[in-house]
Formats: sequence, C-alpha cells, structure tokens
Amino acid sequence: LRKDDESVEEERERLKEEKRLAREKRRKEVNKYRKRLKKYGEEARPLAVKKTKTERLPMSCPFHREVSELLSAAGLQLMNGLKAGPFNLDMFHGPTNTVIEVCPEWQFYANTTHLTSRSRVRHMLIRKMGFNLALVPFQTCRYTTVTVLSDNAATVACINLVDTGHCCRG
Repeated sequence: LRKDDESVEEERERLKEEKRLAREKRRKEVNKYRKRLKKYGEEARPLAVKKTKTERLPMSCPFHREVSELLSAAGLQLMNGLKAGPFNLDMFHGPTNTVIEVCPEWQFYANTTHLTSRSRVRHMLIRKMGFNLALVPFQTCRYTTVTVLSDNAATVACINLVDTGHCCRG
C-alpha cells in the first residue's frame, strides 16, 4: 500500500526496488542450494524447504539415528529431540535424568579431537541445567561405551558402529 506522503512515482520506484531485492534474495538462495547440492549430493536440503530453529527434526542425521536405535535395542527408553530451555536435546533418558549427545564432526575443530568453544559451552549449560551428560563423539564410530548413571547402579550400553562415514552436518 502506498504511504500517505508518497507519490505514485515514488511508489513505483519503491515497488521496483522491492522486486529487485526479492529477485536478488532468490538468486542468492539458488546459489546456496547449488553449493549444498555440490557438497552434499542427494542429501542436500531442498531449496523450497527451510528449517527454522523450532522445526528441527528429532534425529539430525543417520549417525544420530543409528546410535538411538542401538541404545534402544540395548533396553534404554529414550526420548529423541526433547526441547529443554533453549536446546533441542539429542536423546534423553528420563529415569536417570541423562542427556546423551551425539557429537557430529562440525562440533570439533578441524582434524582434531577438541570440541569447539560453542559445543563446550552448550555441554556446560546442559550440565548446569541439572542433567547428567553422556557424549558420543563421531570419532568413536567403531566402538564406544556410554554409561548412564542411576541411583543404585550404572546402565552400560556398548555401541558397536561400523564406520559408514555417517556424520551430521551443521
């Protein structure tokens, strides 16, 4: 709608500029999609689908899904994608108040086993919220042990993962 103090010519110019900006934005989105397609192939998120922070999937990647299935097969009742404050927790074991976080490749500095500061702060905040925290780093794809603490005993689930190259993308 035209503003009260705007002439017809000014309105036309404003609408042209809005159209130009919309085309430019769309062009950038298409270029981003092409880069994603080149980098991730068939697993690239489609152009028309955009994820917002509230629309994230409970299982972010095949590695997460595989760990969840193996822990469930070991007898742990897990809740995936639980919302807790500002975080979407990977897996939550209610009876022991334990959060199991799958640590994908992007949570580590390149070619190291050191978590990024963002990941360390996230894990610290999860602990400060009163949760027990168990981490499953992507480097332990071949074999890892996750210990879930309880009041009178420890439930230990051994995960034997074949290194299939699964990793989560951020």
